[in-house]
Amino acid sequence: MRKSISIIIISIFLLSACANQVGVDSTATPAPARTSTIVRFTRTPGMVPSRTPKPQEPTDQPTHTPRRNTPEPTPTIPPATVIAQATLDSLTVNFPELKDYFWSGSISPSGRWASLSNLRILRLMEVNGSRKWDITYFDHNNIYVCRPDCGDHVGIVGVDHWSKDDTHIYLIPYPEWDGPGLWFGTGGSTLIRFNLIDGSWTDMNLGWVWSFSSDERYLIYTEEDGIRVRTLLYDSEYLIPIPEKFETLGKFVWSPDNEKFVFTATHGEWTNEEIGFSSFVFDTTDLSLRLLFEDDIRYLYPVEWSEKDRIVFCQYDMGWLHVSIPDPGCFYFDLNTNEITRIPDRQH
Repeated sequence: MRKSISIIIISIFLLSACANQVGVDSTATPAPARTSTIVRFTRTPGMVPSRTPKPQEPTDQPTHTPRRNTPEPTPTIPPATVIAQATLDSLTVNFPELKDYFWSGSISPSGRWASLSNLRILRLMEVNGSRKWDITYFDHNNIYVCRPDCGDHVGIVGVDHWSKDDTHIYLIPYPEWDGPGLWFGTGGSTLIRFNLIDGSWTDMNLGWVWSFSSDERYLIYTEEDGIRVRTLLYDSEYLIPIPEKFETLGKFVWSPDNEKFVFTATHGEWTNEEIGFSSFVFDTTDLSLRLLFEDDIRYLYPVEWSEKDRIVFCQYDMGWLHVSIPDPGCFYFDLNTNEITRIPDRQH
């Protein structure tokens, strides 16, 4: 059974930074490439609603109140984040019913749809107010995505991913005993694919760690037997067997061309100073699995595939380790030479 530690962390936006770093060099030992096996996707679909709900009409019509002035982006705040925040602020002004929906929010890629949450209800609405859906974990008065075994029917619903064409959104039901913030995964009980056009939805039957490629061609997720790479267009899957000792997998990062991804693996009581992290790269073109390094006690995990042959790793330092990492920093991993080089002044 893969293990995880979960903490509830819900916020509109999370910005973090680490201290400036100093220079240190190290190398990684290359390992023979492994070849994965391939299997066809045969699992049956999850829960599907018996009816398609009708769109709900907004209770308040938009006013002509002007939007708040959009703040200027900074080196640590991308312009897209600033624009999204301004859009969410304007919705709470134009629709008074949303004044309490301040717990979390997001905007779809085109800016057509918005999500806002007051913890009990997740509202999905077109920013012009023409259509809305209210989603809950369990509430007969709204669309609810609780599984049959959801206990006391208490939990919340969060947003994981907007489709690029604005037709679907992927939601995560969080039971009361769990929540977003799992370091290796999502903390949710499954992944829900919700249709923004007609309000229907499907339970994707996934575990607690997954990632979409940026071109939305692949969805990867972990299971007991390894990592599965689902091809969304054809609904088929690759099974990537992982060495049996690794019980915990996650921190997926895709290459710029969406053909490879890197991830972290560990095992046992990994928060002590003896096990550390291992890292692999999987190539979807030849189905090969490459070990980058194993049981490295610097606790390096991938954060960015910055160039074709270079990945940025940073050191884990969130207070869960039995020993504190002095002067945690970030590093480049060169896929051609296997060299690990510290990045001066790189922030997490």
